[in-house]
Amino acid sequence: MIFRLRFFIFVMMNDLYILVIGFITILVSINAILHFYIKRQHKKFFRFIAGREYVLLEKVETQIEKYSKMNTKLLYRKSNIVFLDYEIFILTCNKPTIQIQKSEEVFPGVFKRFSFNSKRKINDHLKIKGVFYEGFIKTDYIISLNLKDRNFSLEEYLTPSEKVKDLYS
Repeated sequence: MIFRLRFFIFVMMNDLYILVIGFITILVSINAILHFYIKRQHKKFFRFIAGREYVLLEKVETQIEKYSKMNTKLLYRKSNIVFLDYEIFILTCNKPTIQIQKSEEVFPGVFKRFSFNSKRKINDHLKIKGVFYEGFIKTDYIISLNLKDRNFSLEEYLTPSEKVKDLYS
C-alpha cells in the first residue's frame, strides 16, 4: 500500500513538472514570436520612410502615463524615437509602435496613433499631452522624452508656441 502511494506521488510530481515546463515553454515561445513580429514591423516602417529625411534617436528614456476612468498606467522604458516632419514615432522592443501625430497619414508597422493637444520642451524633456481612445474608453496620456545629452536640435520639430518653456507643467 505504501509503495503504491509513493509511486502515485512520484508520477503526479512528474506530471506537475511536465505541466510547469510546458507552460513556461509556451510563454517563451509566444514572447519570441511577438518579438520577431514587432521587429519585422519596425523593418517595414523603416523601409517605408527610407527615402524621407528623418532623425533617429536610440535608447531614449521614455515615460508614458495613461489616465482613464477605468485605470491608470505608468510605463518607463528605453525607446528608439523617430522624428519625421512633425510626426514622432516611439519604437520599443516587444511593444507596438506608437505614432504621435496631427496628420492623417498612415504608416505601415504602426499599431497605435495618438493625436496630441500640446507638445512642449521643458528643460531637456519633450512633454506631449493628448487623448486617444481604446475602444470606447477615452484615455488621457502624457509622454515625456528625456533628450538630455543628445546631439539633437528639437527646435526644428516644434512650432513657435511649442518652444515656450512651461514652468508649471
